[in-house]
Amino acid sequence: MESIVRLFRILANLRRIQVLRLLAVLGELSVTRLARATRVRLPRLSSHLGLLAATGLVWRRRSGRAVHYRLAERPGSPVTAAVLRELAAVFSAVRAGDPRRVARADQATSPVRSDAALFACFTAFTHPRRLQIVRHLARRGPASLTELGRGLAIPPRACLRHLDKLERRGFVRRRVRGRKTVYLLAKGRGALQRATLRVVVARLVGMGE
Repeated sequence: MESIVRLFRILANLRRIQVLRLLAVLGELSVTRLARATRVRLPRLSSHLGLLAATGLVWRRRSGRAVHYRLAERPGSPVTAAVLRELAAVFSAVRAGDPRRVARADQATSPVRSDAALFACFTAFTHPRRLQIVRHLARRGPASLTELGRGLAIPPRACLRHLDKLERRGFVRRRVRGRKTVYLLAKGRGALQRATLRVVVARLVGMGE
């Protein structure tokens, strides 16, 4: 579970999403070209690229003094592979051209494909308790707030806060059954969101307690 949290914490950054779009649309780029396109200083950009490389999202290649990056072709984790595949599909609508324009082409008019929507999707899985909730609902089906709190040893207020975050992103929905409100998994909004939830659920369900 820790590796999933780490992956999505690294993905949940607007600057790193911008870098991934540049690499998806334009292919391999040097650190210098990425810095010019994003207008980020080299030390800061190198930090972002180091985090992306550490989780297997990008590969680096050195040529003399220059360092080049590209999207990983064979990510080691099924979750990483699925997310990269869906991100490439999202970014495929962006036309190749001037790197600065590509960097700014965040498809802001789309509620599921904009950088803000991608960021929101990724932040859903940046906390272990939210992953515990997703796993509980995937394994045992609908559950009330009380049942989730007791089963996962999460205080009710904290549990509700995490459920609200998952619900706002389309990963959880609530249903009223008589006098009781239960929560159940939803599908997510948009292709990337649905694919991300599907692969995260598959990974969580396969884990031990």
